[in-house]
Amino acid sequence: MPPSGNEQDACCVFFARVPPTVPYESILALFQQFGTVNSLNLFRPWASAKTSKGCGIVEYEEAPAALAAMQALHTKYHWTGGDTTMVVEWMDPARHRKDKQAQEDDAKGSRSNGGTPKASKPARKRSNAKNTCLPVGNFSNMSMSMPNMGLGGRLMPMVAGLAGNLGNMPYGRC
Repeated sequence: MPPSGNEQDACCVFFARVPPTVPYESILALFQQFGTVNSLNLFRPWASAKTSKGCGIVEYEEAPAALAAMQALHTKYHWTGGDTTMVVEWMDPARHRKDKQAQEDDAKGSRSNGGTPKASKPARKRSNAKNTCLPVGNFSNMSMSMPNMGLGGRLMPMVAGLAGNLGNMPYGRC
């Protein structure tokens, strides 16, 4: 029996750690071995994605089927091409409702904008401070040393000239 104690929740299991390329039909066939599956919700990054997130929810018609699937598959079943064994646990009903609502919202978004879900961007905070450069010091007495890199001394005068001009710059860092 699931942690909620509700018999209806006893028919739902959450699964994870399925390789994203495993097709829906293969996952359904695996879970149907334990009983009649009312629904299988395979989570995808967006509605028309060809690959999955590797997790989802299976709703069985009867609770014993869900329990049998958990006992047979949880940390025991390994998909070809997967890195680890599958996770199959009781579905948390609160999470199920939240995930179902999110999927419905995604489906509405994908229908209203030509098939691509709308990406929500975080609000950008703007600062009232002006972009100002701050002086960081006087570099006129700065000395530089560079190893001889086989350039016949041609590089050193150029670098020394730049170092000499740093002292004349009014600002150091922006």
